[in-house]
Amino acid sequence: GIVEDFTDITGRKRAEEASTRSEEQLRALFDSAADIVFTKDRQGRYMRVNSACARLHGISEEEFLGKTDFDLFPEEQAKHSADIDRQVLVEGRTFTGEYDRQVKGKPLTFSVVKTPLYGHDGAIIGLCGIARDITEQESLEEQFRQAQKMEALGTLAGGVAHDFNNLLGGILGYVGLIKGDYSPEEKHYAMLELVEKAGVRAAELTNQLLAFSRKGKYELRPVSLNNSVEDVLKLIGRTLDKSIEIATELQEKLPSVEGDPGQLEQAILNMCVNAAEAMPGGGKLQLETRVVALGEEFARKYLGSDPGDYVLLSVSDTGIGMDSETLSRMFEPFFTTKEVGKGTGLGLSTVYGIVKNHGGYVDVRSQPGKGSTFDIYLPVSKKQFTPPRPRAAELQTGHETILAVDDEEIIRSLLEETLQKLGYKVILANDGEEAVQIYEERKDEIDAVIIDMIMPHLGGGETFREIRRRNPDVRVLLASGYSQDGAAQRILDEGVRGFIQKPFELVELSQKLRQVLD
Repeated sequence: GIVEDFTDITGRKRAEEASTRSEEQLRALFDSAADIVFTKDRQGRYMRVNSACARLHGISEEEFLGKTDFDLFPEEQAKHSADIDRQVLVEGRTFTGEYDRQVKGKPLTFSVVKTPLYGHDGAIIGLCGIARDITEQESLEEQFRQAQKMEALGTLAGGVAHDFNNLLGGILGYVGLIKGDYSPEEKHYAMLELVEKAGVRAAELTNQLLAFSRKGKYELRPVSLNNSVEDVLKLIGRTLDKSIEIATELQEKLPSVEGDPGQLEQAILNMCVNAAEAMPGGGKLQLETRVVALGEEFARKYLGSDPGDYVLLSVSDTGIGMDSETLSRMFEPFFTTKEVGKGTGLGLSTVYGIVKNHGGYVDVRSQPGKGSTFDIYLPVSKKQFTPPRPRAAELQTGHETILAVDDEEIIRSLLEETLQKLGYKVILANDGEEAVQIYEERKDEIDAVIIDMIMPHLGGGETFREIRRRNPDVRVLLASGYSQDGAAQRILDEGVRGFIQKPFELVELSQKLRQVLD
């Protein structure tokens, strides 16, 4: 007869189907991961890689399987990976860290975790690795750290420069007044001129510090960068070594940018001088301008930037170049690679401050022995450039009564002497509180008030508001060692008639005061 033996395999079938489904789900999870995921056996051969890993390296998943890092990547990279794998496979330790890799010729930084894989018997049979590309994140964090450092240095530099400007204002003002008592032929006149030149040089240094801290003299108007480049080259063309070739490639009908022409020319000049000094044996200095449309990638690269149209100014040299350490510190004030006495270390920090002050960005490319390129991006202005009309430098006098308030004794005395020389009657106040009290008592005879912006107890803004409460039509000239933007501009927007930055010249003060009075 026939003997039939039936075995119920339903459970086994279900288990196989469940295993298949589990495998498919695992594969789907493996492949949908945005991070790189891979497994290796104990010999370091790839057992599985996900599609993100294959896409990044431009190698198919099949090409990975059964191969080691030595079969696929440069020896130095493979050795580094093998050393880490050995810790995981032999010692059973989980590795967590970051490392750099060249992928398709591009340097990338990865955050990596590698953990042991265990078999049923508890023995290590391989490892599982997960890697995330954090190159952009690292770049943004470095930008943020750099921005914080530069902001702190700027605050320090601005504070020091403001105090020095107050002192220099007194020194230069008195020298100018005393010079008026001598004729140019006299010995004392020549001595005073030397003192004045030293004071002006000191004022230039403090102005560079203020430019770095983004608080320098600042007068907004449409500027042609082509004109600025040509003006700077006229200035330095004859002074540069004849072994340096100067070449320009300036886009015709270049749109204007909005800014201060003096500051922008200072930035171009500093970059040209820096380039020339990097070519002691001669070379080529190239300046180019053009319009560029910058997209989201640019906005990601520079924190706080906006995509759009920018005017690009490139200043290139074929000089000695810079290493990575110099590149990381080149914009710090007083940082210099020159020998003692050969430079102030303020040239490039001034460039940085001026460009930032104009809503722009600086990108520098350099390698030792291969020269440097400074790319300056400034937002395109919708306003048309019109050449400025020269202003007559005439001394303007008056007969009105002026209340002058400043907490620095030397500035008060200087204002008194200067204003009296211009024909004005002068009332002095030591601080804001005294100024308010004097104005309360004598407002009918006071025609205008000169107020220092930074004072203890009652600052310039509060002093102006208290005086305006007593006379809404009060004429005020605001004075400060800082620039007009920021806090000073906010006070001007409230109704202050004019602004003057210390240290100021006699002619400038006379003209500003007449503008306020008239």
